[in-house]
Amino acid sequence: MICRVLLFFPLLVSAQSTDVPAGVRLTPPANVPATVFDRFRLGFPKATPSWQRSGEDNWSASFTDDSTHLPRVAVYNNAGELVESRQRLDKGSYPKSVDEYFHANRPTDVYAVWRLERLKHAGVYYAVTSADTTWFSGGGLYERQMNSPVAASSAADAGIILNLWTLNQHRLSVLKVADKNGFVTETRMRQSQDLDAALRSLAGKKNIALRYVQDEKDGKRLEDLSKLHGEALSRSVNSDLRKNSADMNREFQRAEKSEDPGLQELGKKFIVDTR
Repeated sequence: MICRVLLFFPLLVSAQSTDVPAGVRLTPPANVPATVFDRFRLGFPKATPSWQRSGEDNWSASFTDDSTHLPRVAVYNNAGELVESRQRLDKGSYPKSVDEYFHANRPTDVYAVWRLERLKHAGVYYAVTSADTTWFSGGGLYERQMNSPVAASSAADAGIILNLWTLNQHRLSVLKVADKNGFVTETRMRQSQDLDAALRSLAGKKNIALRYVQDEKDGKRLEDLSKLHGEALSRSVNSDLRKNSADMNREFQRAEKSEDPGLQELGKKFIVDTR
């Protein structure tokens, strides 16, 4: 049995950009510990921050990142340790699957994408609209919505379908590379093809547009695989498929918990080999 633990982080920052005051402070603002101010100045020497308390023990600096000219927030504890960073991102600097999700499900929404990094936690992405916040994993897979209206459940279902579609398209690409070298069993290939057909059917019923855009990381991985032969190729393919299988099985578990009968059936029917 495969266990999954999903970590969801609360949104601690307003969706709106912070106006950065003019001028450069040469001494710490009132009440901001000197250690905190010095650590900030060391990390962001050209920035002009706006400071505020964040909880009882932390200090939050909001500023414009001079390298991107976009809003950024850095949170420090009283000892001057950077415990959280939130950064607004340009298109092209976050996974394409985030845009694919909005194009397929919310094509008229205007959204801003941020990256959240917290001490001892993996980084995640979130997209802010005027109505809600949508969370994505570090790999760009849909996770959940916050503050969303009644349509949240249908959006979550669409996210599961799109996540499985993206993962299965990658899987099929890897299987095709391996198949040329005789390393793919007929069962594995047929299973992925059956899943592809089932996802197309579900997406059609829900009017979800399925579009797979291979990102740079996937493209590089497939290019590297295509250069391998023999045992080296076999090991790499199996390693890739194990990770892919774990991600897919997580989505199948989410599908089983959906209120949609079609997704429930999908989650129960399909399971991928993680060996």
